[in-house]
Amino acid sequence: MYGVTDSASRGATVATIGPSPSPAPSAGLDDPGSPDRTDPLTSLCSRVGLLATIREAANLPRYQGYRSVLMIAKVRGFRQINDWLGTTVGDELLTILARRLEERVGFGVTLARTAGTEFAVHAFCRDTRPSRTTDHIGRLADDLLKALEDPLSLGGRTVQVSAHLGVATADAGTVEPEELLRRASVASARHLHRCGVGFQTYDPGMDVASRREVEADSELLEALEQRALAIHLQPRLDVATGALRGAEALLRWKDPDPDKALPARLVEAAERNGTIVTLGRWVLAETIDHAVALVRAGVLRDDMSLSVNVSSQQVQDPRFVSDLVALLERAGLSPRALTVELTETGLMTDLGRARQRLKALSSIGVALSIDDFGTGYSSLAYLRELPVQELKLDRRFVADLDRHPEAEVIARAVIDIARGTGLTTVAEGVERPSQLSVLRGLGCDQYQGYLTSTAIPLTEFMSRYGR
Repeated sequence: MYGVTDSASRGATVATIGPSPSPAPSAGLDDPGSPDRTDPLTSLCSRVGLLATIREAANLPRYQGYRSVLMIAKVRGFRQINDWLGTTVGDELLTILARRLEERVGFGVTLARTAGTEFAVHAFCRDTRPSRTTDHIGRLADDLLKALEDPLSLGGRTVQVSAHLGVATADAGTVEPEELLRRASVASARHLHRCGVGFQTYDPGMDVASRREVEADSELLEALEQRALAIHLQPRLDVATGALRGAEALLRWKDPDPDKALPARLVEAAERNGTIVTLGRWVLAETIDHAVALVRAGVLRDDMSLSVNVSSQQVQDPRFVSDLVALLERAGLSPRALTVELTETGLMTDLGRARQRLKALSSIGVALSIDDFGTGYSSLAYLRELPVQELKLDRRFVADLDRHPEAEVIARAVIDIARGTGLTTVAEGVERPSQLSVLRGLGCDQYQGYLTSTAIPLTEFMSRYGR
């Protein structure tokens, strides 16, 4: 149990976030139980109540010179449970989590439900040794995460959720509660991308990253509205002979501008703001149209394919397979002329659903390539469970092939795995003849990269590789 403790340490009076009951900071404030200040489902403070409590307490003389510590914990996995077991069970889950959190904190700590699946914990602390305060915050954060993430029984089933937690601190009364809440929320969002890390503490650099994300979101929406994006093709060549073996479709700006966001950032923005399915469907349609043009020109032969990257969110879309089949039928393109690329991490997001839909694509002839192999889970199990035809060796390994023996060892392992399971290997990011030489010695099948060509427009590709 954690609370605000008044104690003597090395002759000084300090307050730390540590075990010991103490009067709550809301004592003597306006009634925190008023309807707008209380969450009706969990009976915790509402967002309004939390902000009011922080503001009112920060003005009390007893907290002058203290640090205001705010933690935001956002629960993940709730939607699936809500959809699976129903909203009544979902409400029960939130209530149980609220009671668990109450058991973990003591007097002097304000606990709130600030949004649907978002909880907040606030306390004041004062310590002459900042490292000690940091340690206390870390222990409390770990304890809160454990309270949220421990399995529990609901609807006759054992379920489990996860959470990402952000922390913001400021001298009491120096930062508006809304700003403190914003900072903790920003830190929580950053924690979402840091696997294996207990929590994330806010720093001003996060605002720069957030601003860039907003700019990328804006540029993506403008690009979609103005049709400013294009599909370019990067050739894939045979390592042994140098012959054309296919190409990869890559997203590019029609009119390159160094001040614009990189295409990869646009894809990240689309995945973050929920427009990836719309963008991905457009990319698939354009790629298929390019493939039709290449087939008609005699550039893309029966033993070749055009590969296209697909987001895990696209695969989770229930219309993914039917949309892709409709696009192929409309264009009159053989499914064997198309290869779908997915990253390892994307596959593992929902392996069960991915397995079902990718097998459906395989049944009509669309091939599956695992992109960036060796950087994610690298589980040999899914190579047996999924209709995989190709492994792509990540460019981070290829970059050091001719410089570091360790990179060559990893590349050899991937190529041996592929050869042993009958899969084709493709090396990305080949830029130097010495890299290609190593790949040739390892028995890699195909390669792509700046050594041969950047991604180029369709007309240039046909001019270069046409008969």
